[in-house]
Amino acid sequence: MDKLFDIAILIVLFLMFSAIPFILILSAKKQLYGVKNIPAYNPALVGLYVMAEGRVVSSNSKITPKNKRSCTFFIFDIKSSFKAKRKKPYRGYETVSKKLYSTNTKSFELLVDGTTVTVRLESKILKHSIFRMHKDKGECSIDTVKKLVDLSQVSIKYKKFEYVERYLKEGDFITVLGRVERYNNQSVITETDSEILPFIIANRDYIDGQLKSANKVIKINYTIIAVIALFFIYKLLTL
Repeated sequence: MDKLFDIAILIVLFLMFSAIPFILILSAKKQLYGVKNIPAYNPALVGLYVMAEGRVVSSNSKITPKNKRSCTFFIFDIKSSFKAKRKKPYRGYETVSKKLYSTNTKSFELLVDGTTVTVRLESKILKHSIFRMHKDKGECSIDTVKKLVDLSQVSIKYKKFEYVERYLKEGDFITVLGRVERYNNQSVITETDSEILPFIIANRDYIDGQLKSANKVIKINYTIIAVIALFFIYKLLTL
């Protein structure tokens, strides 16, 4: 009877210790399944989340606001930050930041399998969006900030200002993930306000990196479960 009780306890402990690695495996597999099964862009897929890969094309060259770089599309942000004490029970200080200003050139065109596809953004970038493109950043002078932001509406605590300038150049090969919509009787890829299906502009390396990371998580956690299983098998055999 005691032996059966010990076996039951070991089985329960095995299930408990294996639960977290198993959940991580399921999450990573869900991520892999999601990325691999995203449909390729098709203008008929209105309302659906799609993936498009191609080269950036443009008939109108633009100039980034800060560093005056020639590009086809840019996003320009100004952020401010200050050091503040961490809330109890935590100790020390943390950096608190806030976006004060943001602008972008609204849209760009992508050549996908011989077809020109328009990618359109709203003036206010949605918080779950992911951008992996050319980037410049650095400190921003107070004079530059004053030209763009009403500082009377900003707390005096914010003392450090930083700009982030992201942009695409003609010929860049990128991947775009977003939702197909109709705009002015034209099919476009636009933003999603979703953490699960985020709007993404990135090079293929970013997407491949996400897949590689998910595969790594799966392999590591299968190994952890195998080690836990071997340990409990050993314990069972030595009862």
